[in-house]
Amino acid sequence: MRYKTRPREPGQSLSNATTRSMSRTSVSNAVFLTTELLENILGFLPMRDLLLAQRVCRKWRDVITENTRLQQNLFLEAERPTVAWKWSNAGREYRLDRLPELPESEPRYEDKVTFTATLNEMLLDGGDQFESSTAECGIGEIFHLRDMACWRHKPGSWRRMFVTQPPATTIFMEWILGDYEEWRSGYGSDWVDEFHKADGVTLGDVLDYAQKFDVDGTKVNWDRCWFQAW
Repeated sequence: MRYKTRPREPGQSLSNATTRSMSRTSVSNAVFLTTELLENILGFLPMRDLLLAQRVCRKWRDVITENTRLQQNLFLEAERPTVAWKWSNAGREYRLDRLPELPESEPRYEDKVTFTATLNEMLLDGGDQFESSTAECGIGEIFHLRDMACWRHKPGSWRRMFVTQPPATTIFMEWILGDYEEWRSGYGSDWVDEFHKADGVTLGDVLDYAQKFDVDGTKVNWDRCWFQAW
């Protein structure tokens, strides 16, 4: 026997369970469909989760792509430096002294002035020569490209991601060619290069620079290549 649901009489209240369900839905919609609230929530996500969140729906995608802070969290838009340091080194020992104010122009390597910076940890493996202080990243953090063989020629937004945030404008590159250690280049050789870009070096810049080695069939050993951000 089939039972029909009786229509609700005028003035008859909904059940508590139904009311609670509708209330939760209303609250959820109020949060996730309100741009300002959604921006604040998404701002706490790490880079990888923030990239995945763009696939949830068009609303989330539009909020992420149109919000400056979220694009900066994805290393797709440049942050402005907030802290500057004067550095010196004696051998492998580095000393940092915080400057009272930011320099008026972009410092050169010879000025021994750098900004506080954060390495793009989603795509890069940092070295262990420094402590985890972000202040030390800017004075020459050595890094390697993460899982390069899997995505080096694939298009994607990662190509526009900066190496550091705020963006490093100079990258020192040591290219390791072939499978053996004797292919390792030394300082002053043709395989140690500097790449400069005034508005910040991206991962795509690094990969495009490496294509000159592929022209003559030379194999780049990505597992052993190292780079240094300034």
